[in-house]
Amino acid sequence: MKRIYLLAVALLFCVTAYAQTTLGGSDREYSIDLEVGLQVPVYDPMSNGGDYSIIPFVSLEARYQLRRPIDVGINMSATVIERDNGGKFRTIPFLAIADYQLARGDKVNPYIGLGAGISFNQSDFIPHATHFALSPRIGVRLFKFINIQVGYLFTHKDFSRMYVNIGFYL
Repeated sequence: MKRIYLLAVALLFCVTAYAQTTLGGSDREYSIDLEVGLQVPVYDPMSNGGDYSIIPFVSLEARYQLRRPIDVGINMSATVIERDNGGKFRTIPFLAIADYQLARGDKVNPYIGLGAGISFNQSDFIPHATHFALSPRIGVRLFKFINIQVGYLFTHKDFSRMYVNIGFYL
């Protein structure tokens, strides 16, 4: 068991050291992402949790490269869920985000990140509520203009969801 722990610590050290020393990639200090994606709600009170539909959404993100491996910024997305029985859910989260780039290359830049903020939620059952939102995410930026991201938005149980984004950044 000690060997497994030592191996895990050694791998973590190697990945962290590699992420700190790898140079290359885009040297832009600012970037703006426009993303479209799909979301999967984890709980749907209108169908008693049995119907997990996939929902399109739009996201806008502005980032600043704080130091070489760290980006900070803001993210806003909008989602409208319409159900067959006529019910609607609307949510607009505003998040402060931080991404840590695991490696910087000319064509592939993987990262992990976290967003925290507030989510403005509304449904036929919850009119105009504001909830805390937390969103861990992983992704990869490709060819200096494509961003692919997978994450999870934790907020009120009726509005929490997993998401997959594909976007373009300038």
